[in-house]
Amino acid sequence: ASASRRAQIDLAGANFRPPDPRKLRLTLTVTASGALPPGAQVLQANLAAGRLLLSRATAVFDGVDVSIPPTGTDVQFPSGQFDVALSAATVEMRVTNGIGAASRVDVTVTGRNAKGQSVTMPVLDGIPAGNPASPSTATLKFDQNNSKILDLLNLIPTRLDTQGKVTLSSGGQAATVARTDYMSIKAFFRAPLALRIGASSIQTDPS
Repeated sequence: ASASRRAQIDLAGANFRPPDPRKLRLTLTVTASGALPPGAQVLQANLAAGRLLLSRATAVFDGVDVSIPPTGTDVQFPSGQFDVALSAATVEMRVTNGIGAASRVDVTVTGRNAKGQSVTMPVLDGIPAGNPASPSTATLKFDQNNSKILDLLNLIPTRLDTQGKVTLSSGGQAATVARTDYMSIKAFFRAPLALRIGASSIQTDPS
């Protein structure tokens, strides 16, 4: 008669040193003591593992992508008809990097107006490495000469959606990335008084 036994292996606190940090392979070795029972022909062992969460990884990161969860923000404008065209504008994106590897931000900002029209502005730049205790900061500046910021703002968007990814690249050097590492991005839109105003009719509620 066959017999089976299930054993749970606790990997908490274990350290792994795989040749490729993106591929972790676990091997189970079973040793039988004594003789097999009469009639036993096969001794078989299976290893089943769920999702492994690593608290820290030290490796050479070469193009490891981390997705940025999509986010959306509604933009409120007074009701009415607008005929306004900005001729100069800037957007500053302040990036705080608490990740222990140099990163490259690849984000798209899409604006949509009430008519269903949309404009997408890509944001792509490199950020130096940091850590949670001493994060690095960088300010990315975009204007009408190196981005689509004017097209985006002149659309008079009623909604802004962002999505993208962060690519970790340690430049061939070993870097340590932990679960507590983070990155935050804040955008500041600045439109100076350099605009063209046509006929406009704005209706507001006096109450």
